[in-house]
Parts: sequence; structure tokens; C-alpha cells
Amino acid sequence: MKQFFELIHEYFFYIWLLMAATILSVLSITGSKAMQLFEGIDWSKLVYSEENASGYSTKSFRTKWGGSSRVLHVMITDKELIIKTWLLIAYIAKKHDLLHRIPLEKIVRTEIHEARRFTRLFIQFKGEHDELKEIVILSKNNYQIQEILNRTIVRS
Repeated sequence: MKQFFELIHEYFFYIWLLMAATILSVLSITGSKAMQLFEGIDWSKLVYSEENASGYSTKSFRTKWGGSSRVLHVMITDKELIIKTWLLIAYIAKKHDLLHRIPLEKIVRTEIHEARRFTRLFIQFKGEHDELKEIVILSKNNYQIQEILNRTIVRS
């Protein structure tokens, strides 16, 4: 038993390095699978872009409490609203219903709720099977995002 502890003590750094590499590999592989949703986007038609937004989905109790803090990328092109995140946390964001590529014509309404320190932008949209979904964005520019999205809702 003493030899075992000496072995662990001697090779601790290498064991730790192996575990860290494994975790990063798993997060990278699962994240790249989750990010396949965003392939084929025409970035030349970008109307609005912001990194470091926060948000959550109202799909379930778990997604309401398991939101993200300053890791969402909110982008609006001429055809869709895109909400994505960094590669290494994309799998977790997908599990919490935070990765979206929403055609602008599927957005039903937007609403801003005021709070003491920040505003919340509630975006209600139709999902793949025309079910009503809602996501909440906490951004520095919620009014600007709402204005862009509302112009599209009025046109539709």
C-alpha cells in the first residue's frame, strides 16, 4: 500500500494532466456536435452581434435555474436570430436549451421586464414543431435587440 501512495505521489502531475486532457477532449467533441446547428450561416448579412450576454430558457424548471452567465453570443442576421456559446460549453448549453437558430418569421413577440439592476428580454417563438417556446436574454443592449426583432415581427 505504501508503494501505491509513493507511485501516486511521484506521478500526480501526469495523472492530473491525463484527466484534464480527457475532460477537454470530451467537452470539445460533444461541443462540436452541438455546434453543428450553426453550420452554413451567412455571416456577411449580420445586423447585430454581442458576446457575453446571459440568459435562460423557460422550457422547464431545470432550464430556468440552469441558465448561463456572460457566455452567450447573440447575433441577428437578416433572416434569423442566433444564440450560441463557446465550443467547450456548447454541449451543456444545448442540454439547457440555450443554443438556438431561430428564423425571424418564427418569432411571435418580445417583451422587456425591468428589474433593479438589469432588464430581461423575453423572446417568444415557435419551435421546430410549431410549439411555443420562450428564451430570456440578459444583455447590455436589450432595447436595441428588441427594436431589431420587433421590426421583423411587424413586417411578418
